[in-house]
Amino acid sequence: MMSYDRLLRWFNPAARTRRDHKRINVLASGAIAGYLYWFAVFPIDVVKSRIQSDSFTAPKYQGMLDCFRKSFQEGGYRVFYKGFAICLLRAGPVNAGNFFFYEETMKLVTPNPTKY
Repeated sequence: MMSYDRLLRWFNPAARTRRDHKRINVLASGAIAGYLYWFAVFPIDVVKSRIQSDSFTAPKYQGMLDCFRKSFQEGGYRVFYKGFAICLLRAGPVNAGNFFFYEETMKLVTPNPTKY
């Protein structure tokens, strides 16, 4: 949420309330915030997925750090971003829509807009 708010204010620094932002700015801020989120979280998600798919009887990994280390040795930093482009194709529109509907809902349920 922090990156979304900062992006929203960056697009329109003169805005006094949340209602002052143009819808296109809300959509763009949401999409970029989604990209930033997944860029930071994707390696952790890869480690989580590798641990989840590991064998119960003969586990390859002893924990998150072990999985991270072995994965890095296996394929370098690139191993943590395989499939990232597909994730970004989804992340932009989904997060843009989420934040757009959040802002529109807040306009409906809060009659008096709060100042920043």
